[in-house]
Amino acid sequence: MQTWLSHPAILLKEWIIAQSVIFATFLCVKMTRAILRRLHQNRNWSILQSLAQPLSNLIYIFGMRLFADLAPLTQKFEAWLNGGIYILSIILFLDFIQKLALAGIEWSTLKTNNTDLVDQGFVPLLRNTITLFIFFSGGIMILKYFNYDVMSLITALGVSSLAVGLAAKETLSNMISGFILIIDRNLHPGDRVNLNGSIGDVLGIGLRSTQIRMGNGNTLIVPNSELVNTKILNLSIPNRKTTCSLYIRVPYSSSFSRVKTICMSVMEQIQQISTAQPPTVNLMSLSEGHQLIQIGFWIFEINDSNAAISAFNEKLLGKLSMENIPLLPPFLQKPQE
Repeated sequence: MQTWLSHPAILLKEWIIAQSVIFATFLCVKMTRAILRRLHQNRNWSILQSLAQPLSNLIYIFGMRLFADLAPLTQKFEAWLNGGIYILSIILFLDFIQKLALAGIEWSTLKTNNTDLVDQGFVPLLRNTITLFIFFSGGIMILKYFNYDVMSLITALGVSSLAVGLAAKETLSNMISGFILIIDRNLHPGDRVNLNGSIGDVLGIGLRSTQIRMGNGNTLIVPNSELVNTKILNLSIPNRKTTCSLYIRVPYSSSFSRVKTICMSVMEQIQQISTAQPPTVNLMSLSEGHQLIQIGFWIFEINDSNAAISAFNEKLLGKLSMENIPLLPPFLQKPQE
């Protein structure tokens, strides 16, 4: 280090070199941003759009550090400058880490098909959590650099976090379970599920609970933690096709082959019934004074099963009536002669 009153020529030379470093630093920042923006035009490097500025800002750290080493500064001013450079380094580095993490989240959401819950619920929550964590970490590092006692602050925050965690244990458990449901992708809005014998459609997966619309029109609200720890039969996996099975009873006097032909022709008229899997009409029993006939077919969409069954019953009833084939109630005994 030189004093201000000795060797004026050397001091002037050192100041010129130090200022040249500052100029070169700004020039490098401009060039780096231009290169990164040009790479951004390539779809494979689109993540650089949000990283161009924080990444180029890291060059300021090296430039300021080199300036402090080359400039002929007084001891007191150099100490203040080193402190400022350290604070600036922490801010710029953590800003880069934050932008990198948020860009990674944005990239992952673009690569996957997300629900509104992910885009409007978990993603903002994750962004806020990352921001708070980085802000807290930066504050701790800066306070520690200036010899402040940070252990007591960390201990106090740890105790407070423990108290909050215990008080909101159920809420946190449901939120974590919601993350698990979204990541596993075993449930999606619109899926039909069998939950402990109750069948319903998933309306949405929230931060705390999942809404399921039951067959009677009521909405069942289930905490996410219960869904994670409960066996669920997802009727929409691997696809939304489902089978329907019906039983009719006709007297012995009616021809089974004729009834079968009528049932097959009716199923061909129902748009919801899939023809990829052949329907079946089987004579299951001749007991109880009647023919017990089973009718089975596949439905394209599980939510259309009730409509398909209703349409099939309506058309079948009309066809059998035209053919004078009566339907018998269950377990009707053969009349006594």
